[in-house]
Amino acid sequence: MSVLAHVVRGGPQQNEPAATQALTYILRKDPDLVRSLIGLINDEKLQFEPGRVDAEQSIEDGQPDVTIYDLEGRLRVFVENKFWAGLTKAQPVFYLKKLSNEYASALIFIVPAQRVSTVWDELKDRCDEGGLEWVAEPDEGKEIHRASVDGKRLLVVSWKRVLNQLLDIANSDGMDEVRADVHQLRGLTDSMNLGAFLPLQEDETNNQQLPSRLVNYIDLIGQIMQELRRADLADTKGLIWASSTHETGHYLRICARKKFGAWIGFPIVWWRDNGISPIWCRISDHGLNANHFQKMPELFRVIKMEGNRVWIPIRLKTGVERKKVIENCVAQIEQIATEVLNQIPD
Repeated sequence: MSVLAHVVRGGPQQNEPAATQALTYILRKDPDLVRSLIGLINDEKLQFEPGRVDAEQSIEDGQPDVTIYDLEGRLRVFVENKFWAGLTKAQPVFYLKKLSNEYASALIFIVPAQRVSTVWDELKDRCDEGGLEWVAEPDEGKEIHRASVDGKRLLVVSWKRVLNQLLDIANSDGMDEVRADVHQLRGLTDSMNLGAFLPLQEDETNNQQLPSRLVNYIDLIGQIMQELRRADLADTKGLIWASSTHETGHYLRICARKKFGAWIGFPIVWWRDNGISPIWCRISDHGLNANHFQKMPELFRVIKMEGNRVWIPIRLKTGVERKKVIENCVAQIEQIATEVLNQIPD
């Protein structure tokens, strides 16, 4: 995750304005970057010398994310940045009507790749309802769609395509800072896909492999707990299986030098955000911190801190039968007990 993505983690209300400011900051650094963005529209009439680039400039009842002017001060391009928020009332009809008919102008929507087609369809419906003449150009792939609407150009393009376009320019000599800025913005756009409700595909809703695998993970936790008890490595007396909105797992007492509480489970959001493994061990309120893990073996190379909680991934062995997976998980938990958690003070 980039620094920008780490700092800005408040959902669309914070991420979209942050992306707008970041994109504007990048475009202001070099006219070639603006030309590169506008070049995606693929219209020779829009080849102008870029002038001022403004962010979130109020225009009557609208506030386009980015406004691009030419050197003569004429408004040439509106850019609307989207992640997963819906279209506003002004999009696109109000902005198209504010663009001039006297010279070439355009409206650009930058959206996640998975949303290009759905936003394109909604824009067309709104233009039809607004009585605007829509003439679509031949498709160039899933990440970019172009149309002419009442003589103005309209482009829907993915963040990935835009950032790749900017990187082509930023890879030139002397543009190290711009290149770093583009990578920071890419980190933010990538992070926004993690929690997004992507348009459902038919094979997702009727595919039984995914729910079967999720049930496998949950069953593994129960089998791991059973094996820990059998090997006298854990005690669960009086402790229960507990579930909340996005996680399910079992509390236990791990039997090391002293018994200490822990939780082993399937935290869906934690797995989504961090990867590594669907099963994690969580330890709370034992005075542990990252320093306790610095000189530990590879098992503890990736740990996560969240307040007073330490999260340790239980890595699942691949390409082997279930018995081997369970044995390996138990061995990892035993290693947690013997090599790390004995550091817990009496």
